[in-house]
Amino acid sequence: VFLNESGYVWRTNTGEKLLSDRLILESSPLAMVMESPYGFGPPDTSWSSVVISLSDPNVVYVAMKGGGQDESRTDRQEDSSKGSSAQDKLLNQLKRAQTDQKQALFRSEDGGVSFKEIDDEFPVINVLFVHPSEPNTILVGSNDGLYRSTDSGRLLAQVSNQRDVVDINSVDGGLLLAATSAG
Repeated sequence: VFLNESGYVWRTNTGEKLLSDRLILESSPLAMVMESPYGFGPPDTSWSSVVISLSDPNVVYVAMKGGGQDESRTDRQEDSSKGSSAQDKLLNQLKRAQTDQKQALFRSEDGGVSFKEIDDEFPVINVLFVHPSEPNTILVGSNDGLYRSTDSGRLLAQVSNQRDVVDINSVDGGLLLAATSAG
């Protein structure tokens, strides 16, 4: 069992060697396996998904939502303008700090004991889905659409531009359903 929250991803420690000395409580069966580089913070810095492959339970993906990058480019242009006051520059720096949180995708091949980051640029990750019979095929639901990868997330192709994808599911692996905030 995995538990994801703002700052950490926890995993049950059921009879295995101790995964971490950072337990929620001394008597808790949960041990920390991932820590956010941003600590506790807004939803943009939270772990958005933990997904276990149905066909290979040793394959586990964990995603950090991220704050996106388009807004921060705009803020940087405003910040560099000559007429900005010190207060405006400080406000722009604070906005950048909120929007520069990098979305990230991690994969484990040992049941979630350890993770490796998949090095790529990703859209904001609202939700992840692993194909039921192909553990290397994942779908990413984002603010700007639905993305598909057949190589564990290394290359993503946008397959739908429906906005605000918040859930992805399948009954048989052939028909995929995606829900958006609009329906």
